[in-house]
Amino acid sequence: MVHTLRIGVPLGVGWLPGFFLSAITVHLCWPQTIATVEKSKPHIFKILTALHFQRLLMANKVLLIPTPTAAIRASGLSHIDFADGYSGQADRTYVNAEQAARAVFADPPHMVRCLMALRNGIVAPFGLKASIDFSDRGLGKIDVFPIISSTGAEIVVGGDDKHLDFRIWISIQSSLKGSEVTISTLVKINSLFGRAYLFAIMPFHKLLSRSLLQLAVNRHDNVSPEAK
Repeated sequence: MVHTLRIGVPLGVGWLPGFFLSAITVHLCWPQTIATVEKSKPHIFKILTALHFQRLLMANKVLLIPTPTAAIRASGLSHIDFADGYSGQADRTYVNAEQAARAVFADPPHMVRCLMALRNGIVAPFGLKASIDFSDRGLGKIDVFPIISSTGAEIVVGGDDKHLDFRIWISIQSSLKGSEVTISTLVKINSLFGRAYLFAIMPFHKLLSRSLLQLAVNRHDNVSPEAK
């Protein structure tokens, strides 16, 4: 069963590290946080602003959609604690879902890489990224993510950890204009630590998922359809 992520914070928060309290502030006070970033970290504010206006200027828009049933089924997770979905129409026709996935993760622009670095820096104290199993499962990789399953129309990548397991599902559907590309992230939380980590990265996840898919559906360069 998929449900909205809920995180309970105990009344005695003296044991919580500073980065977790900062994450709560970012998550609950996003508009105020942006205003603070504008004053204290103007370079970061420029990245966020550039991403926003870049999305507005791109011809092919990305929409937030309900999590596709096919994504839930393909994830293979025993239960799902968080899931989302984004969809966009590309002008080009992708050969298969793997090619579309490579378009999503291939060569992100500088400002997207900076946002990824910012996200990684904030959650680095959790140590989760270093412990997730990203080893090749025999089907190749998309960027750092091992391919878990792949068909012509959909592909699943992801990783497992004692704190959380996650899957990224990408599918394509042909249309008269090109390919409709859909991406869904699904997470199974295994511990309170994993719940805290997911809570901390949520604002960045939403922005990055939409931005990366927006770039993919507006690409016109060549992307290899094959695993490397």
